[in-house]
Amino acid sequence: MLMLLIGLAGCNQDTLIEPSDDTVTLRTPEDLPMVPYHGEFVQTVDLTGGFLECLPEGFDLPLFPRLFTVEGKATHLGKIQGGTLEILNCTLDPSTGILGGDIAGTLIAANGDMIHFYGFAQAFPDGSGGSECTFDGGSGRWENACGYFTTQSSGQPDGMSMLVIADGEICAPGHIK
Repeated sequence: MLMLLIGLAGCNQDTLIEPSDDTVTLRTPEDLPMVPYHGEFVQTVDLTGGFLECLPEGFDLPLFPRLFTVEGKATHLGKIQGGTLEILNCTLDPSTGILGGDIAGTLIAANGDMIHFYGFAQAFPDGSGGSECTFDGGSGRWENACGYFTTQSSGQPDGMSMLVIADGEICAPGHIK
């Protein structure tokens, strides 16, 4: 992003290049047909992923898990046979008890196709949470996937998992190559 801003700062109207017939143009999500996306997942703590030390000193909570496994179903992907969600960093606001952090993950469909995402998530003291995420490519028919989704989640009685409901839009399969 910084390089983009530096590049834009060096541009002026006299140095702009006029497009020609052979200019390569990149498609943006606005150019692609989008379809509704809905998913229902169970996200479970994977203790092999270790823990994040995002809590301030003197705060009496356990460390927060870094890795979760994901299973469930989603429109256009079908049954999710596996997947991961990793919390890349986190902070805790001691005055509110809200935990927030950057996340990245992959959903794996039953046929092996994958779709990647990244975003920002929050967890609230009552065990609920939410996130805003962007689809970022994948494999198979999702190789150049784009789109977005938001989630609402609720902690489950086992204390190790959350039910996650996701809604958004994704590039229509067959239009993302």
